[in-house]
Amino acid sequence: MRFNSHLAGGIGAGLVCAFTAELFNYTSVSTDMVADLISNPFSPNKDIIILSGVFFIAVFMALFPDLDSASVLQRWFYRLVFLCLVVLFIGDQMGLFAAITFISLLPVLHKHRGWTHSPVTPFILAVFIIIIVELQASSTRWFNGFSLQDIWESAKNNWIYIFACVLGHYSHLALDKRL
Repeated sequence: MRFNSHLAGGIGAGLVCAFTAELFNYTSVSTDMVADLISNPFSPNKDIIILSGVFFIAVFMALFPDLDSASVLQRWFYRLVFLCLVVLFIGDQMGLFAAITFISLLPVLHKHRGWTHSPVTPFILAVFIIIIVELQASSTRWFNGFSLQDIWESAKNNWIYIFACVLGHYSHLALDKRL
C-alpha cells in the first residue's frame, strides 16, 4: 500500500478516535471551544489538546510501520521529530522528550515489514511510553517513587491515547492486508 492510502486510513482512524473521546465524555466539544481556538490559537484548552493528540497519534501510528525503510516519509518524519523534540525540550517536557526519542529510533533497528508490522506492536509501544513518562514523573515526586500501580493508573486515565495508538496501527495493517 502507498503512503497516501495509509495517510487516509490514519486520518479516518484519527477521526474515529476523536469522536470516541467525545462519545465517552473524555472531552467536551462546544462551539465556544472552536471560537476560543480561532481567537487564541497558541493557547488551546485541554479538550483541543486531547482531541488533536488522539487524532495525530492515530495518524502517526498509521504511518509508523513504514518508517523502517529509507524513503521520503522517513526523511520528513525525522525532520518533524527534531522539531517536536526542540519544542518539548524548551517546554521542559522531559518524559515525552525521552519517549519520542526512544520511539523514533525503533523503526530503523530492523528490516522492513519486520516487528513494525506486528499486531502486538502498538500495545508494546503504548506500555513503553507510559513507563517512560511515569519514570520521569516519579523522579519529580518527593513523596512517592515509581511503582507498577502508577503505570496501571496512567493506562486507565489515558486509555484514549492507547486506543488511538492501536487503531492507527491496525488501520495500516488492515490496508496492507496483514490483519
